[in-house]
Amino acid sequence: MKPLRRRDLTFALAREEDLAGILAFCQENLFGAEVYASVKLCGADTDIGSLWTGRDKKGRLKRVVYDNGAYLTFLTRRRGCAARPPEDEAGLPLFALPPRKARLRVMVYRGGRFPFPGGVEELRGTGLLHLYQAIRGTKELTERAERRYVHRARSVNAGLADSFGIFEDGAIAATASINAKNRRYALIGDVFTVFPYRYQGYATRLTAACVARAMEQGLTPILYCEKNMRKFYRKSGFVEIL
Repeated sequence: MKPLRRRDLTFALAREEDLAGILAFCQENLFGAEVYASVKLCGADTDIGSLWTGRDKKGRLKRVVYDNGAYLTFLTRRRGCAARPPEDEAGLPLFALPPRKARLRVMVYRGGRFPFPGGVEELRGTGLLHLYQAIRGTKELTERAERRYVHRARSVNAGLADSFGIFEDGAIAATASINAKNRRYALIGDVFTVFPYRYQGYATRLTAACVARAMEQGLTPILYCEKNMRKFYRKSGFVEIL
């Protein structure tokens, strides 16, 4: 794809020779867990999204943009943000930072330590397949969901992600995951409860499982959420920082 120019930076799809600089950007960045894990797992050929670099006139790396298909992550060396793409530009990299109203809230865990909650199972192998089937509400996965399932399985096997579930009558009732990790943060996501089991505290227990696992590994749990979900996560010990 032809390089694009925005705000005095030239953007192009990431190449293998960019990876060292990208890892330096994201290894301890609050917004860098997904990029770090993706690069560690796949290199420049990300299998569930697209990765872009922005360089100045002297060729210095100034920005990294990662589009995972659901939202965009923007990284500079010390800052960043995550945002939903506007509907009229969905699927395109937005090289200028998006309007503040498009940004997802960032919450960091500030509670104490606690034991791993009971009744929660770690998902691997077919358990991960059942996770995506539960989220989709069907055993038939779309091509995109299939790619995400394979990516998650590889990430779990590589120690870059963790997934958990609660089962009822042999089927997943609820799930949550650490979607990605860098050297400092563990990004929690995919918190989902099947409709008949909602409002029974399953999401709270699974979020607690993710927090406990992250803290066992010396990582700070973080998550991105929509405005309407802040109250729920505050009850679980998270505070909004951005």
